[in-house]
Amino acid sequence: TREVTVADLEPPVIEGRGKDVLFVRAGSMYTDAGVDVHDNVWPRSEIEVEAFGVSAGGNSFALDSMVTVPDVSAFSSVYTARDGAGNEAAAAVRLVHVLAAPSHDTDTTEATFTFSAALVEQLLQGAGDSSSSGGDGDGGDASAYSLVRVVVTASGNGNGDVDADELRLLLGGEMNGHTTVAADEATGRYEVLALLGAHAASVVHVARQSAHVHAVGGPTRVLEYQGSTRDLDWFCGDGAEVLQEYMVRYARELYDVQCDTCNCIYKTATPSPVEGEFDAPHLAESIHWEVTVEALYDGETIDLDALRERLLVFGVLPVRMQFVEDSGERRATVITRSRVPHGPHALLPARVRIVQKRAIVATQLTLWVAAATTKFELRMELLAVGVVPESISMVADLVESTGEEVKRVTVTTRNDISHETLFWLNGINVHPDTVVAVAYTEPAPYQEVQWPYEYTATASDAGNTVSVLWCVGRCLLFVFVACGCVWCILFSWDVLIC
Repeated sequence: TREVTVADLEPPVIEGRGKDVLFVRAGSMYTDAGVDVHDNVWPRSEIEVEAFGVSAGGNSFALDSMVTVPDVSAFSSVYTARDGAGNEAAAAVRLVHVLAAPSHDTDTTEATFTFSAALVEQLLQGAGDSSSSGGDGDGGDASAYSLVRVVVTASGNGNGDVDADELRLLLGGEMNGHTTVAADEATGRYEVLALLGAHAASVVHVARQSAHVHAVGGPTRVLEYQGSTRDLDWFCGDGAEVLQEYMVRYARELYDVQCDTCNCIYKTATPSPVEGEFDAPHLAESIHWEVTVEALYDGETIDLDALRERLLVFGVLPVRMQFVEDSGERRATVITRSRVPHGPHALLPARVRIVQKRAIVATQLTLWVAAATTKFELRMELLAVGVVPESISMVADLVESTGEEVKRVTVTTRNDISHETLFWLNGINVHPDTVVAVAYTEPAPYQEVQWPYEYTATASDAGNTVSVLWCVGRCLLFVFVACGCVWCILFSWDVLIC
């Protein structure tokens, strides 16, 4: 006999209802038009759907019912859908511009209208191809891999690392490498970053059912892998050609190599097959969360270790936790890639209430290094601890207390910055009076459009409102229909008539 298991690996499809762009007034009541969700296996009743708005500041709020429009410039209506097999999908279905409430304090109102010839071209040609490439560069299909953070109870190998074979069994056999972030060998609990294959969503869903898996973060797609020859003792000044020959032995093709004296930095689309080698994964941009919580009762403080244990019960795996400054240990922030329940009272059993839940997509680090440090050297050090920088900025600076010349460095990354990573970064921070500063970057729900043309219409209370509106409408019509110098002439004539 043969047992055949058919796995559902296809996520739900989310289709927005109504218009893609809306305009609403701040303070008004808003109900989102919603979405239609389809799945290849599961009926609609078995699909979990959540809706939330993400504003320009990165703050999120629930959209599952009628809400009061916040005083922001705009927000995106974002929906997530998860079927019974654990396959998840997310989509921003519409952009909602928030208009300020009208003011009648003055007798004259001035409005500025801005347009672009590129906008007309975009409207005529459509939105274009919405498909996206699986990865950066031309080294292969790196998008077949995803990175996930998981806390498990398992055996160790005696070197502070989880047993790889046992971890592979807990994750359904589909694991392409791992690195242990934290270990408690006394209890057998390990926090691990595991590299999963194309079926990451199903692996995560099955792993959550295991009694030995305490919490799992959401999988994040890997664009490519970056590493260096820093730990290759035999490699020094041998160049990109020798490094390429070395990597071919492991069926890894390098499509970008940069060398500086004794070391090289490389990019590749495939992970290392060698046990214990784990190149830094370059992650795709994805939404994770900065959650601010407050102790439930007045006079009560937060115990971060106890809070972490309680959050694991909810399936929320913290990447980093710290007290809010000047809160007297009554408030703390939690960074996580896990799904966080909506609503201020969702974590009451953990003896905290949610004060703020902010969507973030990247981490910004500020530190000081020696004046002679180059970007190449710093990048190599960052890759050694699993941090792929999206950007590095270096500015000459001076330590006031010692007069030492240093460089102030700002690094932006999509990788998780844990307490262990910060501990290492503070080791290379040469400023005696500071520690590494951490800030987070919010997603931009829309882009400010810079139009090359600007027109102003002025009306007073004594004027004819209908005429003014008719005039503006004619102006808009000419802008969007006419082209070249002809529309410029017609528009100018139309303005004179008005």
